[in-house]
Amino acid sequence: MMALQTFPYEVITSSPRFEVRKMGEYFVVKSSVKENMGYEGFNDCFRYISGDNETGQKFSMTTPVINKLDDQRMQDTAFVLLNQDQFPNPHGHARVEKVSSSTMVVIKFKGNISQAIIHQKIQELKAYISSQNYDIKDGPWLARYNPPFIPGFLKRNEIMMEVVHD
Repeated sequence: MMALQTFPYEVITSSPRFEVRKMGEYFVVKSSVKENMGYEGFNDCFRYISGDNETGQKFSMTTPVINKLDDQRMQDTAFVLLNQDQFPNPHGHARVEKVSSSTMVVIKFKGNISQAIIHQKIQELKAYISSQNYDIKDGPWLARYNPPFIPGFLKRNEIMMEVVHD
């Protein structure tokens, strides 16, 4: 299987399970839907990269697919857009946003995703962030790097949180 492009970052520190990353600036196409709406956010983003935008331009699939769950029970789904700094306007509920450079702390893990696993990994990540004396600025985000048909033991996943870093 061909490797997909991913967003730019530099590893500041690394351990087997955790990384601190300096994230470069990048763009995403993003859709926000109610949590119980299944794959609608994913579908909005996929339609955009498949040419459902004002110019009909198609984009390559990239990794990761990023999800953030906010306090209002909304699910954000975002696809990373690379190699350009201007993008056509989307149709429908999707929108294109610029993501500023940041410092992220990441916990890496393999396997299928469940709410229990996500909750556990968030707690582990928060404990690690605290042990490193960082302050959480935003997050968490779930980053998934593989299509759903890949066997669970091969799936690469991450939970990311933005931290304050000098």
